[in-house]
Amino acid sequence: MINRVTVLPVAMEQSLSDRQYRLWSDMLETRTGVEIARDRQDFVRGQISRRIRELEVEDPDSYFRDVLETVDGVREWGLLLDRLLIKETRFFRHGPSFEYLHKRLLRAADSGMPTAMSLWSAGCSTGEEAYSLAITADRVLSRAGLRPSFGVIGTDICRGALEFAREGIYFRNVLPDSTPGLLSDHLEPLDKHRFQISSRMRRRVCFLADNLLASEQSRFADRVDVIFCQNVLVYFKRWRRRQIISRLMSHLKIGGCLLLAPGEMSDWTPSGARRDPEPDVLAYIRTE
Repeated sequence: MINRVTVLPVAMEQSLSDRQYRLWSDMLETRTGVEIARDRQDFVRGQISRRIRELEVEDPDSYFRDVLETVDGVREWGLLLDRLLIKETRFFRHGPSFEYLHKRLLRAADSGMPTAMSLWSAGCSTGEEAYSLAITADRVLSRAGLRPSFGVIGTDICRGALEFAREGIYFRNVLPDSTPGLLSDHLEPLDKHRFQISSRMRRRVCFLADNLLASEQSRFADRVDVIFCQNVLVYFKRWRRRQIISRLMSHLKIGGCLLLAPGEMSDWTPSGARRDPEPDVLAYIRTE
């Protein structure tokens, strides 16, 4: 059982040995598929050591066993994931991908939109990408004179990030430099430093806990039109990236689009799909 014990003197504070760190990194990869990059190893080691000190646990090995084997360890594992895997993000992070989406939605609007459109932000972290998708869809449909009829699903393995995303409150520095009309149309200023996504946009986005490695068990009853999964696959080994991409493609409608970050998978195309030759983006279209 995970509990607190006597506070350790500073000189006795526990840090992870190389052996202990390998146990944690192996468990992280086994449970989530994430491979810790070399430049992130000190960060991960430090976060786990910090948590051990916060709990005032004398024996790091016993803490590992508790997380691995006990009921209380399930919750503790979730708290650790929030610290280890939440990635830096911002609104409209990769401009060319959102420009591509904007043009794609415009073409769909010109040819007659479906009764409802669905978009998925896979690995949405704290929600900026999911809300960016909603804002883009709303802008295109409104300017085309169509009644906005769409929904966005944001999924992530980190429940703490999802709770943050549902609130929709951010500092202004996560916005791009040029946001004409954005603050008045889709954001509500709170003070000179923060804003909240408008309630109208928040109602368009649903945030769910989901593991990309188990996406075949996701809660999606219907296939979606667009999937964004950007700056997520860099944490996985190459063979695992292919596995995740294939699973994501299976959630697309025929003709639907998967947008990855450029460089995440450049020389492979999943079965039943084609790569769009559009420059500066990495987009796969489902063909069958």
